[in-house]
Amino acid sequence: MHHLWRREDRLEMVGGKAASTGDLVLVGKEVNPVIKVLTRHGITVTAVHSHMLFETPRLFFLHWWAYDDPEKVARGLQAALEKADIKK
Repeated sequence: MHHLWRREDRLEMVGGKAASTGDLVLVGKEVNPVIKVLTRHGITVTAVHSHMLFETPRLFFLHWWAYDDPEKVARGLQAALEKADIKK
């Protein structure tokens, strides 16, 4: 279980739909499961990258974009967060 986690997102209503963009910081083993869940819920992964070279654990920044029914976007983001190993 890792202790470092960051989520940043923005949501704006446009024409009755939620336009949302944001990013997550994940450890390597979380990246593919989170991508699968996001895409299954119609949320587009726009980038995955790393900022550092020698950190432990290895961290990846995953960016997303969604434009859909607000509840559907929220369910997709919640499902993705459940795939991340977050210490509560």
